[in-house]
Amino acid sequence: IMEQTHYTLVQKNRKRANAPWYIRVRTGSSVRDILVGTDRGKAEVELMKVQLTQKELLASGTPGNPLDALAIEQKRASEPLGSIGGVLERWEAKRRLEGFREQSIATYGRALRNMLGDVPVSSLDEALVARVMDSTRHLKGSTRHNYAAALKNLFRFLKRPDLVEAVPSVQPEESEHNWWSRDEMARIISAVDCKDPIRELQFREYLEVMATVGSRQGETGLLRWKDLES
Repeated sequence: IMEQTHYTLVQKNRKRANAPWYIRVRTGSSVRDILVGTDRGKAEVELMKVQLTQKELLASGTPGNPLDALAIEQKRASEPLGSIGGVLERWEAKRRLEGFREQSIATYGRALRNMLGDVPVSSLDEALVARVMDSTRHLKGSTRHNYAAALKNLFRFLKRPDLVEAVPSVQPEESEHNWWSRDEMARIISAVDCKDPIRELQFREYLEVMATVGSRQGETGLLRWKDLES
């Protein structure tokens, strides 16, 4: 039986300021530590990437070291292809490696595909950016603002500061919502009534998360503990 490898985060020399963090790789009695830096947040993200890659390899039955697989995926994500379609695949892979939420990646990806189609990367220039943004003038300010942000994110990935600068600044329209106060939201949650007391508690907890985090219905329903911990 093949021994499974476990990955954990450890810090050495804790008494020292900015003590380094390591990913500890343990297979049976074999242990080795890989330096990941002094920033705990970034170290936790790196550990999460390795553990996620390990789960994907196990689920697909693919043999291999998740550290090697992750390094290969990171290299592929840093090498854009010739067309926008190919670039977006690499861009989405890189965003996942960086810990972006899947819903955000999908939203940005759809916006970029709608705007750019599948044009060759070599044809991207300031004039094309201007035409693309001009074609969104009929959309709401908040939507155009998100589209502009998506373009800038992609152009940074392509290392094209000239195109980043070419994206016009778009201000989202001012919201006309009258926001509920904390007390009003508490009264709404306490007014939830359900025949099943367990379901009633679940509905109240669901609404409390939405009110606290500021998430939409679908985002709240898809939340996992790892999302909150990261």
